[in-house]
Amino acid sequence: MAHLSYNGVCENRSFDQWCADNGVEVVTAWDAGMYGNITYKVRVAGKLLIASAYQSQHGNFTFDVSTDSREAATENCGCTLRVGQVRVKAGDTIHEEDGRVITVGNFIGNFWQAWDQNGNPVWNYRRFVHPEAA
Repeated sequence: MAHLSYNGVCENRSFDQWCADNGVEVVTAWDAGMYGNITYKVRVAGKLLIASAYQSQHGNFTFDVSTDSREAATENCGCTLRVGQVRVKAGDTIHEEDGRVITVGNFIGNFWQAWDQNGNPVWNYRRFVHPEAA
């Protein structure tokens, strides 16, 4: 497993120079939504991979990517699907690892309307990728 990491405190070079030295091409990046977390899509040795980074309030920047990760499906910003993964959609039935069988309704706000095999509502259901196809 090859793991590439950058830590701005420990490096004597810029992130751009580190990328050039390690053969990392940044394709796109987007805010992961919380406390300075950033998600990247990068190309390393011809593979399109998901990488993670953190920008602290004090200016430190850290970046991590594993070259053994499953390849990303597209270069689109914000699309975190990887090759072989399928998005959940309204009407799907999902078999969870805990034994529940979830029926997915409409997407409202940031979660799915969902019900278990007994017809009980499942509150705040947020699965976005089918576990069977992952």
